[in-house]
Amino acid sequence: SLLSKEQYEALLEIGFVWTQEEEEDAIWMFRLEELKSYNRKFGNCNVPAIYASNQKLSSWVASQREEYFLRQNDTSRVSHLTKERIDALKRIGFQWTHDS
Repeated sequence: SLLSKEQYEALLEIGFVWTQEEEEDAIWMFRLEELKSYNRKFGNCNVPAIYASNQKLSSWVASQREEYFLRQNDTSRVSHLTKERIDALKRIGFQWTHDS
């Protein structure tokens, strides 16, 4: 059955995700907010590879670096790391290499 306009709007208000792309965007933004919080706490975006407090954030940070490297070196490859996402990470001082 179809949703009424009111039902549709109620779902939008609570942040209902309609597509896989929207879900991926929401997860990306959530991780970015976690990274901003980490940055406020530790003064950098260098989440350790083993970070017991938030291993998903650690994996996400490593994935952003890998995506950036691949994007820079294989221009034919489609990347989920868009220019907008790169800019958002740059704005918070993200380093594309992890210097321990």
